[in-house]
Amino acid sequence: MQFVGGNFTLKKNGPELVEACKVDDVETARGCLERCPYSIHFKDAEGLTPLHVAAAHDSKKCVVALVDSAPAVPARTPCGDTALHTAARSGAPQASAMLIASHDFALDAPNTWDETPLHLAASSGSLETVKYFIGAGADKTLRDHMRRTPYNVAEDLGYDDELLSLLAVDDDEEPVTSRVEPSAAPAPPPPPERAVPTKPPPAGAAANVVRDRRKTNIAAARKELEEALAL
Repeated sequence: MQFVGGNFTLKKNGPELVEACKVDDVETARGCLERCPYSIHFKDAEGLTPLHVAAAHDSKKCVVALVDSAPAVPARTPCGDTALHTAARSGAPQASAMLIASHDFALDAPNTWDETPLHLAASSGSLETVKYFIGAGADKTLRDHMRRTPYNVAEDLGYDDELLSLLAVDDDEEPVTSRVEPSAAPAPPPPPERAVPTKPPPAGAAANVVRDRRKTNIAAARKELEEALAL
C-alpha cells in the first residue's frame, strides 16, 4: 500500500526517512515529512517505524522532530515494543530522555514478553540509560515472562555492582508479575492499513495544546541532558 503525498509516495519517502533517522539527519527527515506526512507511519522489514529507528540509534534531533509530528506516537513492533522499549534496548540515553519527557509512552508498559523498558535498559548495560528510567519513576519490581526483575536481568548478564545497586529492589518492595491489567496488554498486529487522505486534517485546539506540552517537556529534557553531559 502506498500513501500519496504531493508527487511523492510513501514507498519513496519512507525508506529515505528511516535512513535519515539512523544518522540523525534531521533536515532530510523534515523534508521527507513535508513531502509525505504519512511517511512517519512507514515500517521497515522488521516492523520498525522511523521513530523506532531514531530511538535505536540515539538520534536525538530526529526523535524530537518525529514526536512533534506524530499524531499517534506509541506504535508497536511485532514483538510489542514501543519506541521507548527500542531506545532502552539499545542503551540510548538521549533518545530515552526525550521520549520519557514527551509523556506519550507508558513508562512500565510490557511488550509481548512482559519486558518493560527498564528490563531492556538493564539488558543493555547502559548505566546512564538506567539512571534516566529510575529517575523517571520506572518500577523495579515488575517481572518479565521468565519472572525476572530488571535486577535479575542485569545480574544474569554479569553487569557490575554499580548497575546492580541502581536496580536493587528495596526490602519494602515486593516484586510483582505485572502492574498492567490483561485488557491493557499489547494489542495483536493491526489489520492492513487503508488508504488515508492526501493531507492530514487540520489540528484542533486540543492537538495544539498537546503539541505545545510536548515541546515544553522535550525542551526541559534537552536542557537537563546537556547539563548532565557537561558534568
